Amino acid sequence: ENKQCTAARQRAHPKPTHSGPRARLGPKGLCFCKKRPKVQHGQPGAGKNARPFHRCGTAKSCARGRKARPGAAREARACQLAAEAQHAKRTGQNKKYSIGVDGADAALRKAHKVKAPQHSGQRGGAAAGRKVGTGEVLAMASDPTYDLETFNQDYDELVKDERLPMFNRATQGVYAPGSTFKLCTSVAALEEGIITPSTIIEDKGIYTYYVDPQPMCWIWRQAHTTHGRINVSQAIVDSCNYFYYEVGRLTGIKKLDEYATAFGLGQSTGIEIGDVSGVLASPEWAEAHDREWTDGQTITAAIGQSYNLFTPLQLANYVATLVSGGEHYETHLLKNVKSYDNSRVVGVYGKGPLNDLNISDSTMAAVTKGMHDLTYDSLRSAFSRCVVEAGAKTGSAQAGTDSANGTFVAYAPSDDPENANAIVVEEGGSGGVLDSAAVGVTHAWLPREGIGASSAGEDATIG
Repeated sequence: ENKQCTAARQRAHPKPTHSGPRARLGPKGLCFCKKRPKVQHGQPGAGKNARPFHRCGTAKSCARGRKARPGAAREARACQLAAEAQHAKRTGQNKKYSIGVDGADAALRKAHKVKAPQHSGQRGGAAAGRKVGTGEVLAMASDPTYDLETFNQDYDELVKDERLPMFNRATQGVYAPGSTFKLCTSVAALEEGIITPSTIIEDKGIYTYYVDPQPMCWIWRQAHTTHGRINVSQAIVDSCNYFYYEVGRLTGIKKLDEYATAFGLGQSTGIEIGDVSGVLASPEWAEAHDREWTDGQTITAAIGQSYNLFTPLQLANYVATLVSGGEHYETHLLKNVKSYDNSRVVGVYGKGPLNDLNISDSTMAAVTKGMHDLTYDSLRSAFSRCVVEAGAKTGSAQAGTDSANGTFVAYAPSDDPENANAIVVEEGGSGGVLDSAAVGVTHAWLPREGIGASSAGEDATIG
C-alpha cells in the first residue's frame, strides 16, 4: 500500500475532534448527534421529514467522537480495492465484481436534464440496478460525481463543492419513496386478506374517515376530480392516494412494517462497500426520536410518506424481491474469485435468500399487472421504445416547501424478470419524468436483437 492509501484512510477516520458524550448512536446504527446538522444527510434542501441524519461519516465514527469528511469513506474504499489488487498478485487470486456504471451514468445524466417545476440548481441523484433472484448488483451511479483521472488535482474543489460529489447517493442518500411504496402496501393488504384483486374502492377525492387529518387524493387537488371505482391493479396505474389511505388504515402500520421489513426496507442491503439503513416509519421509531405518531401517520406511511426514508439501492432491492415472488437477497458486488491467470474459478458467491415472503400467485398477478399496465398508460411514450415488456411505478415525495424528489422503480422483462432498477432525482418533481432514464438503464442490461448485450463494464476484474 502506498502513502496515498494511508492518507485516504486518515482522511476517512481523522483524529477525534470531540469526545463520546457529544454524540450518541441511535437504533439500527443511525447517527444522531446532539448538534442539529445544517444539511440533511443525503438530501440537500430536504424537508422536515428528512431528519435525523448527520453529515458526519459512518455511525461508528461519530459514536467514537470522530468527525469524518463526506466522501472520505468512498475514497478509502477505492484504496482498499487497489490494495486487494496488490494482494491478488501476491496470492494468485483475482476477485471478479459484477458491476457496471456506463448505462446507469448515462441514464442518470439524462434524468437530470428533465424540467422540474422548481429546483435549486444543486440537485443530485442516483440510480441502482440489481439482478433478480441473486442479489447481484448490476449497476450503480451517483451524481454529481468526479473524474478519477483528475481526482488528485480536483480534490480541494471537490471537498468544497456543496453538491457533495464524493457522497455516494446510491448507498448513502436517503429519500422518501413516495408512491413506489404503494407496491408494498398492495402486497401486505392482499396477502393478509384485507382486500382481494377484485375489491373495489371508490375514490371520493377527500378522505374523511378521520376528523383530522382529511387528506386529498392528488387528482382531486390538481383537477377537482376522482379516479372513481377502482381495484388494486388500477390503483397502481392511477397511483390513487385515496385507495391507499383506505387500504393502509385497514391493514395497519404493524403489518405494513412487517412486509416492508421482509422486503429489506429500512435496513442495510448488506453490500460490501457499506450503506445506511434509512428509516422505516413506525410508532416505535417516532417515540424513540420524540416525534409525533397519529392515525394520520399510518395512512401517509401507506403512500410512502411519513418518516420513511430509503436508499436508491434499497428501492432496487425491494422491487427485485417483489418481482421474484418474495425472495429477499443480500445485495453484493463480488461475483467470483479466479486464479491469477483466470484459468480457473476458486470461489463463487453463492449465498441464498435471507428470507422469502412466498407471495401468492394471485397477489403477484394483481401487482405486476398494475406495474405492467402503467407502461401502457402514462409512461407509454418512453416504454414504447423499450426492447422488452416491462413494469414500473412512479413516485414523488415532498423534499421542502417548494420542491419534491422524483422516484422511479422498474423491472424487465415483465414475463420473466431479470433485473430491477431504481432512480431518484432530487427536486426532480414527479417520478413520471424519469421514465426515459429507467428505459435507458433497462437497455444497458438487456440485449437488443441484432446488437447484442450492451452491459459494458460488467465482470470487471480487480487484479
